[in-house]
Amino acid sequence: MMSIEKGKISSYQLIILIFTSMSGSAVILYPGREAGTDTWLAYLAGFAAALLLAMLVIKLSREYPGKNLIEINDAVYGSIAGRIISLLYIWYFFHLGSIVVRDFADFLSATMLPFTPIPVFVFVSLVLVAYMIRSGIEVIGRCAAAIFPLIMLTLFFITATISNEIKFNSLLPIMDITARDFLRASFHTAIFPFGEIIVFLMVAAFLENQKKIASSLILGMVLAVLNMLALSLLTITVLNGLAGVFTYPIHVMIYRIDIGDIITRVDILGASAGLLLGIIKMAVMYYAAALGTAQVLNLRSYTPVVLPIGLLMFDLSILQFPNALDNFVFHSQTYSYYALFFQLFLPLLTLLVSQGRKKIKGAASHNT
Repeated sequence: MMSIEKGKISSYQLIILIFTSMSGSAVILYPGREAGTDTWLAYLAGFAAALLLAMLVIKLSREYPGKNLIEINDAVYGSIAGRIISLLYIWYFFHLGSIVVRDFADFLSATMLPFTPIPVFVFVSLVLVAYMIRSGIEVIGRCAAAIFPLIMLTLFFITATISNEIKFNSLLPIMDITARDFLRASFHTAIFPFGEIIVFLMVAAFLENQKKIASSLILGMVLAVLNMLALSLLTITVLNGLAGVFTYPIHVMIYRIDIGDIITRVDILGASAGLLLGIIKMAVMYYAAALGTAQVLNLRSYTPVVLPIGLLMFDLSILQFPNALDNFVFHSQTYSYYALFFQLFLPLLTLLVSQGRKKIKGAASHNT
């Protein structure tokens, strides 16, 4: 299978791509809210569990250096079965991309521009993202690196300006929920956002220094969990433990910032920062779907499939959820179990088949 993508990204760019993608829709949807005031602990537990998923990704990338997920599937399963497995992944990346687009469309419609139709948000987002991915992985990596300082400055500004509203006693009592609820919240956070590390098997092959894949993946995840920890602790302590009551609790927390009527509507700044994160996540999913499709079809470039995939993603983003409530219910009740198949079962199967085939080949060569 020929290499379609000629671009390369640095270790720093991969780290920031992972951070921005994982922070993406998580900063608006606030996963793990079932844990109440222990949401921050659920993030830690979910992150720890997701490290096992990251180990799968790292192991596969080391077994097949320089190959992305599609190429690994071909090498492990053969051309026919490998393409079937690859099509499953392409569907997941495509579907996840459409969900992320809809997440932000619903968010902007509910909080910023309530009279703007959802299709307008979806269309504008996809046009911008399509332009980015046509330019290649290097441009996506540069864009992620460019917005990172802005995201950090926004987080520091929010923390500094709302510090007088923080009530640390809102965190008490710790673990005041059932073990079942905590495990469920931890499971959800392990899958979303941390388990989405699987998509970076489509990107890690383009890292300049392949020896830094493991450290880049782990550091990206660490930055993401630190970001979510900071935001969840702020949200819990500012909203006095009522974060789970709101659809977009982090936005509500930021909305409360009011410095003597001089600095108000800081929520616009927060929403803008969240949207930048979302754009990068959309780009990564869209790119993975486009590149994978082109590789399965043996095309010389993925640019011919960018427009068709964008049109299909536009339709699916609008049609899959009749309203924002259905989207929210899907995230809270269905997505984690659906995504587990792609994040754990398929990569684990691939690793087991790969190692099994190598043992068989080793035994055969030893006998001869």
